[in-house]
Amino acid sequence: MNRQKFIHAFLDGTFWRKRMMYLQRRQGGVYYFRMAIPTRLTAAYGRKEIVFSLGTKDKADARLKSLEYVQKYMIEFQTGKIDDTIVEKL
Repeated sequence: MNRQKFIHAFLDGTFWRKRMMYLQRRQGGVYYFRMAIPTRLTAAYGRKEIVFSLGTKDKADARLKSLEYVQKYMIEFQTGKIDDTIVEKL
């Protein structure tokens, strides 16, 4: 899937229905980003998933914000190059 098709599927909801939900709405209405870490990298991250607040109650805004993180972590997982500043924050 090329970048343009990925972004279109992500924004129109197709991405969310076919793949793992990266958004979680918690009590109070704030959306959180949630993504499983591949088993081979859990030792490097020190946990099984990445979870943090997106700081918004708007679903459309949360989707746009999470797109950046999905791409970032997918690249990180594929290349094996882990951003130590992110690991420290987790």
